[in-house]
Amino acid sequence: MKLQDKVAVITGGNSGIGLASAREFRANGAKVVIFGRSRQTLDQAAASLGSDVLAVQGDVRNLGDLERLFKQAAEIRKDRCPGRQRRHREIRSCGRPV
Repeated sequence: MKLQDKVAVITGGNSGIGLASAREFRANGAKVVIFGRSRQTLDQAAASLGSDVLAVQGDVRNLGDLERLFKQAAEIRKDRCPGRQRRHREIRSCGRPV
């Protein structure tokens, strides 16, 4: 698997292109964190992706939400990928600037 021991953080990962990207990253071995505004669609997306996907509710326009997102993603990296602290690629599925 190409992305084993990597963590993918995907904003807008609860639907559309973001959810499709999350599926592709997961299929290639990445640990996936999805981020979106709707708790209901986040829960549905996480359930469709599998039990080890982290769904974080928030808004990309809120810096506090983004800080919480990346803090939680960093914890997953420590737990699931010991010894690997390097950051990788960021994919944004929404058209809004961060």
